Amino acid sequence: MMNRINLNSLGALAAGLVLASAPFVSAHAENRCDVPRIGGEARACAAAAQGPTELRRFVERTRGIYGFYYWDYAPHAGPVATVAPAPEAAKLASAVAEISNASAAQ
Repeated sequence: MMNRINLNSLGALAAGLVLASAPFVSAHAENRCDVPRIGGEARACAAAAQGPTELRRFVERTRGIYGFYYWDYAPHAGPVATVAPAPEAAKLASAVAEISNASAAQ
């Protein structure tokens, strides 16, 4: 009888841990508006399409109804442009020296 109670408790604890961790490990779209939505989420995506000010107004106005967060629907910034790395100083100096030597020899 005692083993059965401990086994049931262990099973309930394991199930609770799995259910509690599910939101943290579930797959998310990069932006919630990338997939079709219905109801309040569709309205939030429509507000996001109109711009950040409209989305903020919608989220603040319907906070008590839907409980949405601004950053869940705000469009994410694209990748930052990277700057090409500068050429190595030694290579550049040797190339300049070669060019100046070649022009001096002519």
